[in-house]
Amino acid sequence: MIYKNGKAAKELSESFDRFTLLRLERRAAEREGRLVTIGPLILFSTDTGDAWLLDPADHLAARSARDGDPEPIYFEETDTSFAIGWKGNYSIDGDAFIDGDRDSGRMVTTLGYLTAALLGWADFGISKHVCRSSG
Repeated sequence: MIYKNGKAAKELSESFDRFTLLRLERRAAEREGRLVTIGPLILFSTDTGDAWLLDPADHLAARSARDGDPEPIYFEETDTSFAIGWKGNYSIDGDAFIDGDRDSGRMVTTLGYLTAALLGWADFGISKHVCRSSG
């Protein structure tokens, strides 16, 4: 998705920091759950070693780490836009995080993510907030 000349593009170009994503991937490798919001996006890591980038408005998802190993995400930034190569979509059903991969068409349900926190932060849309898992 390309965010152009709107509030989302402005927030992302001003506040998105790839180092935040790298730090979150490192937390995932250390099996530490964290949740960070930047503009309209949610980034989170889990104690299972996964890390994700989410766009709650459009339910877009891109995994940035699996079992502690980083996975690539495409980014492109210009003066007027910010693009992210989303890999699929996601939904949350109770304790279940469900992600659908666009390339394979595969749907995966994962239990144990901080789904209540994800839903809460998606509703709030708070910028640059950090939440740590307790566990």
